[in-house]
Amino acid sequence: MNKLNKNNLILAISACLIVFSIILVSVASIVEHKKEGKAEAPVPSQSVAANEKAPAESTPAAPVSTTAAPATTAPASSGYTTGSYKIATQDDPLSLREYPNKGRVGEIPKGETVEVLAVYEEWGYVLYDGQNGWISLTLAELVSATSVATTNKPGKYIINTQEDPLSIRTQITDGERSAEIPKGEAVEILTVCKGDEGEYGLVSYDGTFGWLPFTYLKAA
Repeated sequence: MNKLNKNNLILAISACLIVFSIILVSVASIVEHKKEGKAEAPVPSQSVAANEKAPAESTPAAPVSTTAAPATTAPASSGYTTGSYKIATQDDPLSLREYPNKGRVGEIPKGETVEVLAVYEEWGYVLYDGQNGWISLTLAELVSATSVATTNKPGKYIINTQEDPLSIRTQITDGERSAEIPKGEAVEILTVCKGDEGEYGLVSYDGTFGWLPFTYLKAA
């Protein structure tokens, strides 16, 4: 009897241990499953539109023109003006010429002051010692500018004489005849000079420079 009770006790203890072991294994399994569930739980993704800036919409560049814009050529200006000039040559004197860069008719000493009545390119038309002529303004210094108001302006004109032809003269007053232009001919007035007897226009005709009175010219 004692032996039987002892065996039953051993069996009961063993059963308890087995049950306790099963309980421990079940609990461990549940805990492990919960850990894995947390690790594998999906993280909710955020909207790209809410967290990222949409790429800026690029504006297509304007096409580059391969055709150059037409160039406009402004009339060349010498930068000189009418007024008082002082002769500033390195060597004495400065030549007075019948035409721009042609026909020496006199001299003007260094340091002398002259009045430029008209300007053509870099040449100035002066009256010195009773003689009209041209001087190079590159060899003179401007003392004071004088704006000469003229009724007529440079440009195209038609010879409008009653009789044919009109004479070109070397000076605005009492100048010699250097050439003649037929009535109705078109000419280009390069500059205007105001004289005692009216206004005169400088022309270059048939290789000759000279002056024409505006009384015999009409605008083209």
